Parts: sequence; C-alpha cells; structure tokens
Amino acid sequence: MLAERAGVEDAPRLADFGEPLAAFRATRIVVERVLGDEATAPDVTTYLQWSVSFDLPQHGWDLAKATGQDATIDPVDLDVLWGSADPKEFAAARRAFQWQRDNDWYGPEVDVPEDAPLQDRVLGFLGRDPHWTAP
Repeated sequence: MLAERAGVEDAPRLADFGEPLAAFRATRIVVERVLGDEATAPDVTTYLQWSVSFDLPQHGWDLAKATGQDATIDPVDLDVLWGSADPKEFAAARRAFQWQRDNDWYGPEVDVPEDAPLQDRVLGFLGRDPHWTAP
C-alpha cells in the first residue's frame, strides 16, 4: 500500500523483520512520516487514513476474539466503521462492501438485530458473527 499509493520506495515488508510487531512499528513510522508530509497528495492521505482506520479495528477484534482477549472496539472506531450512521456514508460503505464481497474479500453480512449494540451491528455488516468464540 505504501509503495503503490504513496510512492514510498523503502516501505517496510514483513519479510524484512524477524517478527510482525517489529514490522508493524517500522510501518507505523513510515505512515506517520507520509501523513505528516505537506507534500503528500490529498488522495494519498485520504487513502492511507481510511486504510488504517478501517482495517485495524476490525482485525484487532479478529485477533482479540481468536486469542480470548477483550474484543471491545473503541467507540470512535465504531463510528468510523459505521459511518456515524449517516445514510449517505452508509450507502457508500454498502456499495464498497458489495464490491469487496464480490471479490471474495468479505463474507456475506451476518444478520444482527437492529437494536443490537453498535459493535454487533458493525461486525455483522463486516461479515463477522459478534458472538463467535475461538474453538
């Protein structure tokens, strides 16, 4: 993503590090550098911002659930993922997700009651069963 979208030639790769945490830390430094650079094109900034703010909370939930840890998603992150319930933003998210589902990157939505907590509704929208537990 950093090489393709931001033109970062020295973008860290997991294979360059002995462990995922070291790769994550190195990548974070580069992302912060790119986002803090006034010369970074606005579309690149937007892409990186949404990629990070969109992917990390849901995958954090995945990892927490799989390892038996607290899987509560920060309310701010839930608002970003849900689009603050703005119908226009949510409609755009639905279109984007349908494209991702069509490419087999996400499973189908999981039915969740409309009055369920926001985290459960977000997870269902993302194709995750909010009540899943690791075997």
